[in-house]
Amino acid sequence: MYSIALLIPVCGRGKDYKTIDDTPFVRIFYPNFLKTYNPTYNYTIYLGIDNTDSFYVSTMHLFTLLSRDNIIIKPILLESCEHKPAFAWNKLFEVAYKENNDYFYQIGDDIKMLTPWVDRFIEIL
Repeated sequence: MYSIALLIPVCGRGKDYKTIDDTPFVRIFYPNFLKTYNPTYNYTIYLGIDNTDSFYVSTMHLFTLLSRDNIIIKPILLESCEHKPAFAWNKLFEVAYKENNDYFYQIGDDIKMLTPWVDRFIEIL
């Protein structure tokens, strides 16, 4: 069974999030991911959180509660990635690579996956 890492930097600066339910990850990305993923694979969603982002730092543990049997949500605290999403993706990739994932997908927290993508993704790679 393949292990797929999704690398997602998140940011709460300048936003008025009250709870994690207000975030693009919970409102947009995750529900659409759940509609389109292939449950025969294992997934780890690495959420890149800048250590100076007070909203996400204070709520990062709540995202792990959204995990399921074959979907692990793993918040990763990052330093020096403020306004540097490519830096955040590189750091998340480094963690995911060291954890021996088979495939890596860098994506944003506000992306809507509308059709099944996983098998096509693996086939192309």
